[in-house]
Amino acid sequence: MLNTERLIKHAVQERLTVTVCFNKIDQLILELKLPPTDAYYKLRHIVDEVNGLISMYSTDENLILSQLLGNVCFSSSQYSICFTLGSFVKIYADTFDPCTVIGDVDTSLPRTLDELGIHLTKEELKLNIRPLLRLVCKKFFGEFTGFVDMCVQHIPSPKGSTKPKIEHTYTGSEDSDLGEAMSDCDPDGPLMCHTTKMYSTDEGVQFHAFRRVLSGTIHAGQPLKVLGENYTLEDEEDSQICGVGRLWISVGRYYIVFNRVPAGNWVLIEGVDQPIVKTATITEPRGNEEAQIFRPLKFNTTSVIKIAVEPVNPSELPKMLDGLQKVNKSYPSFTTKVEEFGEHVILGTGSSTWTV
Repeated sequence: MLNTERLIKHAVQERLTVTVCFNKIDQLILELKLPPTDAYYKLRHIVDEVNGLISMYSTDENLILSQLLGNVCFSSSQYSICFTLGSFVKIYADTFDPCTVIGDVDTSLPRTLDELGIHLTKEELKLNIRPLLRLVCKKFFGEFTGFVDMCVQHIPSPKGSTKPKIEHTYTGSEDSDLGEAMSDCDPDGPLMCHTTKMYSTDEGVQFHAFRRVLSGTIHAGQPLKVLGENYTLEDEEDSQICGVGRLWISVGRYYIVFNRVPAGNWVLIEGVDQPIVKTATITEPRGNEEAQIFRPLKFNTTSVIKIAVEPVNPSELPKMLDGLQKVNKSYPSFTTKVEEFGEHVILGTGSSTWTV
């Protein structure tokens, strides 16, 4: 529960919308063999715990999770199950007449499946219990619409979520023309992007910057001004002009190439990785001189492990330094630095992060 508490605290502090998905609910039935009432109270207790954590870190009384509100869903990837109460009710509404009384009946499996509109072949009915259960659940629940419905209903659109993000993370004025363009998620406004993560290429030579376009439209091949975490209007040293390469929108493991990406989208950008260490703000090189940066990311964890590194062969020190620089870019919670006596050290948050 410790990691869950940290995630909830971080989401609340960043003013993000919180939804919950209970995975592996099949274990309540098949492994724990809980009666329905006990399973209900167990799930309800978890929801109450999560609501308690949310109320601990947030003063917003409207920020509450409930199955009745539809921001809690239940799933089992092994048995192709994913539903909310609303999507479950819709299944019965599409199957039965509205005035049908649904109750517990002691009937054979074929008759029960027939009432639910599920038809299996004789060969399928002879399957072992777990493959048969997986098949029945897949036919009954269909596609994973419950999770998508929950996201559509409770997670705000890019335009709806931009204003709180600007208020919380932008260091400049919200009342300026630039601030209003970002709050409106205006694709025709001045270009402003926030880089939050760097992804290395398969060869490990370059990085693609993952960022959100908050206003304006970014085009492949256009010049951009990269503002580092130490940039200010008084000290512009931490800034650099870079040229954009290709643009992608990441869809799972697939990258879809685009020539331009308007405000409201997350985009992967090629060619601007060199000046970025952790996070950065991207804007146009001219006509947007009053642009300021988005604050660096904050983490609820503290680096507790410190490891000194050195190359086995001293002549390979430049290669090691290049590797440390790439590690520093790849993992936001990692920090690399040089101690007073020239020792190179890596600081991380826990043993699990060192598996990288």
